[in-house]
Amino acid sequence: MLVTVPVMSLLGLTDEPATLDGYGPIPPSMARRLIADGADSFYRVLTDPRDGAPLEIGRTSYRIPRSLR
Repeated sequence: MLVTVPVMSLLGLTDEPATLDGYGPIPPSMARRLIADGADSFYRVLTDPRDGAPLEIGRTSYRIPRSLR
């Protein structure tokens, strides 16, 4: 599953929608729930805000500690 979430939405600072690949826009609250409850790990991908093109793809897989879920 690929979920693209603007970092400010992930942090709860804006309500910009996330995108669920193959489905479309989803509310940021749903994206946060998918990440916290369903993701064992994730990769950071920085994208151009104008066209969504990837600018940098992190090579490190991040695991979410239980305390932050």
